[in-house]
Amino acid sequence: MPDTNINFVDDSLKVLLQAGTDFPNAEMDFCVGYVTASGVLLLKKMFKTAHKARAVVGLCVQNKVSAFQRLQDFGVEVYLYTTGSNTIFHPKIYFGATKARVWAMIGVPCQVTRPLRHKSLPAAFASATRDFGAGPT
Repeated sequence: MPDTNINFVDDSLKVLLQAGTDFPNAEMDFCVGYVTASGVLLLKKMFKTAHKARAVVGLCVQNKVSAFQRLQDFGVEVYLYTTGSNTIFHPKIYFGATKARVWAMIGVPCQVTRPLRHKSLPAAFASATRDFGAGPT
């Protein structure tokens, strides 16, 4: 049975950066509605130590070209998500995987004005070992 941990965390940035340290050379995916160049810079070390990093980011007027350029400068594959005029795309999902472990952070606080530093709502952070056992029973 996999070893699984689930925690609610207040300091999302600290926990996310620690995941980058604890799971080096991971494949990393994240999906966010909004991105800033300064927010990307906060995650530079994580992107640089990742085996591969991919981002799905909403295409909206709040997101500046400089943020997308910085992601690409750090080796992140960038995919844009567009919505209809009456739809809001606002996910906050970070996922990492190595051969032995996986981790995910879901629901990090709004990052529009203070990337990953707002402390009013906790995020959920989960990590688990990958179970390569006998398969489903």
